[in-house]
Amino acid sequence: MLIEIDAHVRDCLLNNQVRELKHLGEPPSSEPSAAALVPTSITDDVTKQFDERFSELKDEADVVTPLDPDREDSVVPGLLSAGLTAWIIEQGGTDETFNQDGPPSAKPALHARLRRTLNEGTEDQAHWSFRAISARHHGVAALHRIKRAVTAAGVEYQVPKRRLYFLRNGAWTGAKTSSLIEELKSKNTTTLAFEESDLRALAALKVMLGEAAVDLPAWLMQRQPASEIQIFRQAMAVQSGASTPSKAAEPTSAPYEQRTEASPKEPTPLRQTTGESQQTVPTLTVGHDYTTGVPVRLALESLRKHVAIFAGSGSGKTVLIRRLVEECALQGVSAIVLDPNNDLARLGDPGRRRRRHGAAATRRKPPATSPAPRSWCGRRGGKLDDR
Repeated sequence: MLIEIDAHVRDCLLNNQVRELKHLGEPPSSEPSAAALVPTSITDDVTKQFDERFSELKDEADVVTPLDPDREDSVVPGLLSAGLTAWIIEQGGTDETFNQDGPPSAKPALHARLRRTLNEGTEDQAHWSFRAISARHHGVAALHRIKRAVTAAGVEYQVPKRRLYFLRNGAWTGAKTSSLIEELKSKNTTTLAFEESDLRALAALKVMLGEAAVDLPAWLMQRQPASEIQIFRQAMAVQSGASTPSKAAEPTSAPYEQRTEASPKEPTPLRQTTGESQQTVPTLTVGHDYTTGVPVRLALESLRKHVAIFAGSGSGKTVLIRRLVEECALQGVSAIVLDPNNDLARLGDPGRRRRRHGAAATRRKPPATSPAPRSWCGRRGGKLDDR
């Protein structure tokens, strides 16, 4: 509903009209769904004014403060946000698949993140994350920031659509830090130089976006200054193959094999086609085909949205939930389980499968009368666990 209202407002503004929105629902084919409020052309005189302003601001830019280890967390996020905002506008002004994270906290793990929606149905996205780490940080401080950025960017499990870029002038120091950086190269993580020319361009764009001139978007699309920034040129060079929006491919089937437990650091791969390239994404196995025994797999990222299971009594709802929790745990994905029926309380107990397939496991019930309110949460060391 809000999308339709927004489209109607945009159409009125573009045509300088005031029209009543007479329906909500599927819009008629003649009504634009999302017109861009961006001027398509500007005069040569206006272009020259913006060129001169951009050159003037680059000459005045402060290129020292962003590299100060005590100021990078407060200065760099604003510069990168301005650059990414301009870069998104330069893509044509109407591409709503690109967006970026909001302003970070005072001590952020990342300084900026660009997102591109690949499939709205599954909320599948490609991410480009950025983190500046001054060369003046001592080894322990740099190592701490690297680890926080890796966790926040989600590159630990080598998901092809998650990329992390460290912005740093100078070589990494310290044996542990250098070893970690070398290891991260196989996990879509790259170190880029934060050159003075980039800092000047980012600072100038930040001021110009703050001035909010009405013709600025048209100038950005014409001159493409953000696209010429080296850190963006190198980071976005991979977007054509890795982030073309498309419908998520269905999981492929593999020959039936005896299931082996996967390591949390080595999730089960799934071949999925996105754009022109094939990529491997983590999956989980939820069961096997009744007749062929072929494993039934789901992409791990498909669980980003809510999951609801509806079925009759005794049809296997709890078993499926247990399977999801177990498979996610094997992939290194944690779970918070609210279990009022005590169905999953003993999920991690050793020998649970043996008891299930052998003699029926007995479950001791709490006393019928109790001197104080209790909730029974299962066994611990053979005794009731009272809470």
